[in-house]
Amino acid sequence: MKAKILTLAAILVLSLFTLSCLNSRNYQPLKVGNHWYYTTNLGTKTLAKVVRKEKVGNIECYVMEITPEIMGKLVPEKAVEEYLQDGTDMLSRIKKYYMESNTEITYEPALTLIHYPLKVGKNWRWSGKQGKNSGEFNCTVEKFEKIKTMGKTYNCAKIVTTSQKKKVEYESSRWYCRGVGLVKESDFILLPSGDKIEVTMELIDYQLK
Repeated sequence: MKAKILTLAAILVLSLFTLSCLNSRNYQPLKVGNHWYYTTNLGTKTLAKVVRKEKVGNIECYVMEITPEIMGKLVPEKAVEEYLQDGTDMLSRIKKYYMESNTEITYEPALTLIHYPLKVGKNWRWSGKQGKNSGEFNCTVEKFEKIKTMGKTYNCAKIVTTSQKKKVEYESSRWYCRGVGLVKESDFILLPSGDKIEVTMELIDYQLK
């Protein structure tokens, strides 16, 4: 059971940008070469980097590669690629690709991650297909607050995302800073067995082009 919990926790870490709910041009800057480096409560590190642009059908996407660091070395073969469409008032995920298992998951309709205008109390939902599975997420802009990390203080918007399916409860809180990106994340899963998985991560370095 412990091994299963650790595996699920690792999947959470690799899904750092799965449900961000802010405009990418301001709160999740998307440009090839931009990257963010994080540390987690599991004692691991993760690199998220915009590696290229690529079309999916007729949709041009930014590809963000999320790579874990194991024993001080990045492990590209365990990376996850996110295909993101940057629209005028929203950011959407078109698909995800898991390199290790050569598995592709498409979203029907495209999963809306970011939606403007951004204000406290704003709420939106998504429901659809994630590969062969159905899903539903509820996003709420909870508040704006200051987060301190890297010895710096960032003015952030806190976004809370919840979901429940087959008695598995999921809640994610993410703090984004305008012009910087994701600064902090806290993910929580409650399994039917009663086991809890909690993963937190904080920004330790970043570079924007």
